[in-house]
Amino acid sequence: MNSPAYLRTPYKATCPACESEDCELLYEVSSSDSARHFLLAESSAARDELRDVIEELWDGKTASVVSCRSCALGFADPLVAGDYRFYNLAYPHSGYPGVRWEHRVTAAYLEKRGMKDFKILEVGAGDGSFMGQVVPNLTTPEQVFCFEHAEQAAEILEGHGYTRWGGDIRDGDAPIATGFDVVAAFQVVEHLDRLEELFQRVWEMTASEGLWFISVPQESNVSLMEQCGGFIDMPPNHLTRWTLDAFEALAKRTGWKIIESENDSSSGVLLSLKSLLVGHYHRKATREGSWRNWIEQKPKGLLRTGLRVLAMIPTALQTLPSWPKFFGRKEGDVIWVVLEKQDADSS
Repeated sequence: MNSPAYLRTPYKATCPACESEDCELLYEVSSSDSARHFLLAESSAARDELRDVIEELWDGKTASVVSCRSCALGFADPLVAGDYRFYNLAYPHSGYPGVRWEHRVTAAYLEKRGMKDFKILEVGAGDGSFMGQVVPNLTTPEQVFCFEHAEQAAEILEGHGYTRWGGDIRDGDAPIATGFDVVAAFQVVEHLDRLEELFQRVWEMTASEGLWFISVPQESNVSLMEQCGGFIDMPPNHLTRWTLDAFEALAKRTGWKIIESENDSSSGVLLSLKSLLVGHYHRKATREGSWRNWIEQKPKGLLRTGLRVLAMIPTALQTLPSWPKFFGRKEGDVIWVVLEKQDADSS
């Protein structure tokens, strides 16, 4: 897929954050575009199977990427998340990231508030990297609960003494638990649909004045990368890209209040440019018959790695005109917010 020139044409949709109907179309993607984005080197049969799953999720062959003119939330239409079939096909060899910036910021915030021995729930806990920042110095393993669907993570989480639940936190058959002092969802919300249900469900599960820590990709960074030729924020993996206004709108109508927020600008210019180069290479490699796609068809090993490194030279030259846009930016890659539960009468 080529770099999408944002169309900015009126689009009929309802924003899932602020419920405004004043929206605009940014661009459209096809199911084939999406499948090739996730599976570059795999066989055409694997991509065809993934494409069919995507079309079933979308109930069609295309999806739109839309922006709300009121709160600037970016979202996919249809707003339908990938299911277990999608993720098993799209990420057959996925692992878990290490400690993130937002993990450290959250642990420091909890310590600064003097919170101890709190009951905590993490939605999408992975292998427990964040919990390693708060256990045992701030709370105990017995106080830790995790929603994580991946079975390979279950043994790790339970080995730490945490209680792990599978499934979807919003579903009626999800475990009934309340009284959480802290809830965390890092790099999770952008993957989910049914956002109002999610916010209401977490509200029900938290204690009075409970805190919910969320991190998501920042809309301004996603838009910059896309328009400079970097990665496409491709549905149905990523469904939303966020602004503080969008968080404020959804929080207000679901019983939450933002009490703290911060942008992650720790990556710096060099890492941002590296991400641009990798994303641009990937974008070009999705074109069947291109020389970058030819590289990706090579067996995994030293040859493919060497060819990728050499490919960074023309990739750098092609993206060079966009580099000045990454200097002096105040916005980071990620937006981190702290929500505080409000009483039902005040929400």
